[in-house]
Amino acid sequence: MSLLHFDGANNSTTFTDQTGKAWSRVNTPTISTAQSVYGGASGLFFSTDYITTPDHADWDFGSGDFTLEGRVRPDSTGTAEGLFSKTQVAGGYSPFTLYKTSAGALQFYMSSNGTSWDIASGVVLGTIGLGSWYSWAVCRVGGTTLWTFLDGSGTSTTIPGTAVVTNTELVALSRHGTVNFYGYMDEFRATKGVARYTASYTPAGSAFPDS
Repeated sequence: MSLLHFDGANNSTTFTDQTGKAWSRVNTPTISTAQSVYGGASGLFFSTDYITTPDHADWDFGSGDFTLEGRVRPDSTGTAEGLFSKTQVAGGYSPFTLYKTSAGALQFYMSSNGTSWDIASGVVLGTIGLGSWYSWAVCRVGGTTLWTFLDGSGTSTTIPGTAVVTNTELVALSRHGTVNFYGYMDEFRATKGVARYTASYTPAGSAFPDS
């Protein structure tokens, strides 16, 4: 349903989604060849940069299985940062959010009502540090299990079986609320209806396939 390789020429301003979704730049994110995991390039985001794609039924996960995954390389420490979110309505809670605390803990949040993190609240994937690449993934399995992974090391958490709230807001990479990620991203993939990982695994040794 969404797949970005972050490939392209250095300083390119085009963020191509292999599924055809359109992503728009906010401020000055670019493709950079300075760092990459695969393909020789990645997305470079400074502290005010992010990209968005319009609301779509693909992002309405309900209570079903899904997988969110990608690679990140932080280039700042000591600040809270949003990495991925279905942007919340002002004063509300987004359906789902990936967030890094100022201490570097990568956390996942999910809401069924838009007023609280009642499905998942700060479920920790692990801790990420400055200047290294990390693989992350989040899977909902069978409605009531959330698997979270950092570099393939997984933890399962029991969650309510309620449906994820829907809204008509944008989906954003490198942002949640008013806080943004500072660093590089490579290989982002979202899959609806499939929990790709249900135990610890070895992260892929190549870019995600286009099909």
